[in-house]
Amino acid sequence: MPLQAGMYLLDAYKLKIPGTPDKKGLENQAWIGRPPGAVEVSYASGIRFDGCNFSHLASTGLDLVRGTSSG
Repeated sequence: MPLQAGMYLLDAYKLKIPGTPDKKGLENQAWIGRPPGAVEVSYASGIRFDGCNFSHLASTGLDLVRGTSSG
């Protein structure tokens, strides 16, 4: 469940006719927001964080947003 990860609802509605071509059991649609991390990394490789301590943030400490890889 996304809301357990600190994400929040932006908008939601119940489908008039349940189901979509790829998700037959879908009954509602929602869009969620993603809270920013203290450190966000996008489109990077070979990133290292050693000995870091992320605390008292009330959200995500390190967020590998998109396009990251180990090599």
